[in-house]
Amino acid sequence: MIDASKVSAVLITRGDVDLDPIFASLPYDNVVIWDGRERDEQPGTYGRYLAMYEAKNDTVYLQDDDCVFTHHAALLAAYEPGVLTAVYGHGDNPDGLEDVALVHGGAIVDRSCSLRAFDKYLASWPVDEGFYREADMIHGTLCPSRQIPLEYEIRMEVAQRPSRMCNQPWQRDLKHEITNRARAVRDSG
Repeated sequence: MIDASKVSAVLITRGDVDLDPIFASLPYDNVVIWDGRERDEQPGTYGRYLAMYEAKNDTVYLQDDDCVFTHHAALLAAYEPGVLTAVYGHGDNPDGLEDVALVHGGAIVDRSCSLRAFDKYLASWPVDEGFYREADMIHGTLCPSRQIPLEYEIRMEVAQRPSRMCNQPWQRDLKHEITNRARAVRDSG
């Protein structure tokens, strides 16, 4: 088990969501926010990983701004160095993505593990719109990972907004394209 004092929380938002319910649930002293309204660079979900550079600790907790996770003690107990430990986030239909560890509901990972995953991907694929928009799929495919069954709340009033990326008509196809690229990298050894 890792102590919460040795973990930084890294959150990403477009700045249009009340983060107070998330803040109230976090046991971590160091919290880094990538707020799209306050940043010059707009790198999509990759902003989450850029924010890792600002974290005080080498181990980080990740989640989306449309979720609230409260089982931090169990997640901290499940942490393994060098492994992305993620709350299972696929629901009843993983849509062919059961091998991808999603971070949206809650996850702990070492910054070095995340950075290696992106370095590995970028050795074979370009930095393009898919990279920025679907960085979570790259991360969840290329980091050594385990998914654990812990509950979290999806804030449906946020998640169902028409402006959210998951609600865009092009998102599913792009997600699968980028995931398949990352799988090709992973499977090539």
